[in-house]
Amino acid sequence: MKIEMTNCIAIGVKDRDAAERFYVEVLGFSVGDKKADWTEIIAGPLKLYLCADDMAYCMAVDVDDVATVATHFERNGCERLFESGGEVFVRDPFGTNWCMSPKK
Repeated sequence: MKIEMTNCIAIGVKDRDAAERFYVEVLGFSVGDKKADWTEIIAGPLKLYLCADDMAYCMAVDVDDVATVATHFERNGCERLFESGGEVFVRDPFGTNWCMSPKK
């Protein structure tokens, strides 16, 4: 089982437009892609995804087999939060949210 950290971090925000202005105008980052439910901010080697949801932040990992890795996380104290579009979201025992995506 191989788990690879990505350069993507999702951040839940209450006001995506205000958050986008902050990251672009104050910090000097740039907007990448925009979709109905998220805005991609290019921050050097990192990609921040501003999401209009209540999840404070979420780290992303790519895995060969999402189901196997999700079960591994759950057996080791993680709580399954939800599944969406082939991805599984969990919260580890220390409060960090993780998104497991199938490796491309």
